[in-house]
Amino acid sequence: MTDARILLLGGTGAMGRSLGDILVKQGNRVFVTTRSVRSSNSPSLSYIHGNAHDEAFLKEILQNQWDAIVDFMIYSTVEFAVRVPILLDATKQYVFLSSARVYADSVAPITEDSPRLLDVSSDEEYLECDEYALRAYLLIMEML
Repeated sequence: MTDARILLLGGTGAMGRSLGDILVKQGNRVFVTTRSVRSSNSPSLSYIHGNAHDEAFLKEILQNQWDAIVDFMIYSTVEFAVRVPILLDATKQYVFLSSARVYADSVAPITEDSPRLLDVSSDEEYLECDEYALRAYLLIMEML
């Protein structure tokens, strides 16, 4: 049992619900942002009503430190650039699941050393676009 405080941003979809259940079973306190009013039967699962795209709402819930934040949200490049420093300051571990789009297709499990789409794609139009998966990776790498 870990007893960590974990925030799931946009965690009411299929992946978020499944992850929330797993994290609760592991002994964590899980908080999920939702645009709909929801209730939980578990004392270890709480819903926070609001829109995680709303900067004021996000800043309010990030006033507390989180042991981990798992982010399922889709951002424009500009929106992500504004939010990533705030998110990183509010947690010990930030997981942006959309970052899986950073890596090229692979039959092997993806690791930190796997080829990146940015490095192996020959699609010039795609590489020049403002696709958040490509730009998000570059923004994070610039911050490190």
